[in-house]
Amino acid sequence: MNSSMTNTASNLRENARVIVLCGGRGSRLRPLTDEIPKAMTPVHGRPMIDHIIDFYHRNGLNEVTVCTGYKAKVIEDHLAGHAPNGMNICFANAGEEASMLQRLTAAGIDRPGTTIVSYGDTFINLDVKALLRCHREAAGELTLVSAKIVNPFGLIQYGPDMAVTSFQEKPVLKYYVGCFTADGSAFRFMTDDMLNAPDGEGLVAFLRELVNQHSLTAFEHDGLHITFNTIPEMDNANREMEHFYTLQEKI
Repeated sequence: MNSSMTNTASNLRENARVIVLCGGRGSRLRPLTDEIPKAMTPVHGRPMIDHIIDFYHRNGLNEVTVCTGYKAKVIEDHLAGHAPNGMNICFANAGEEASMLQRLTAAGIDRPGTTIVSYGDTFINLDVKALLRCHREAAGELTLVSAKIVNPFGLIQYGPDMAVTSFQEKPVLKYYVGCFTADGSAFRFMTDDMLNAPDGEGLVAFLRELVNQHSLTAFEHDGLHITFNTIPEMDNANREMEHFYTLQEKI
């Protein structure tokens, strides 16, 4: 690759845009989500989508596509009056039954350039510059944001004869936290079967294919990560978000 091509690729990655996935029903948060989509659930006095949008605005990423579906108009009407100045927000509505890959495709995930994908129920205090630098320098075309978690159990493995072959006491595991950055070129590996698989199944199959193609890398995040699926988890998210903003005020 010549220097001009390298510089072009670098610029495409640095000028990243953002896609926020907000199309799900959030059925485990009922009755709250009977009237509003999950991304509009209030956390620390504001809809979760506002915390996410503001975070990317503060980090200089002002091109955002919000993937809607369930109760799309609630999100669209809200952001029409609450978007930060200078933020260019557009919407892609693939329908209430669309899979994650269908929503991402409707938002143009496969076009040239680099995109950060966030989930509408997840706030991550990302080091955005470090994430993009990691992605730029990596050999792959899609970078998953990961974090560490200590498994509270002793894990064992055993063979057909039930003889234990390994024992790990509370191992440290690494898990995907609901955010990734990708070059549009990565989606040449997406098949119609993946695209049309229900909900997140197609995305999982797509990521596994990227593993097979040696095109999937990871970025380790060790800061704040807030997400929720149930009412008790939402209560905890409120406490964590309050603590986050209190710390920000002290800095």
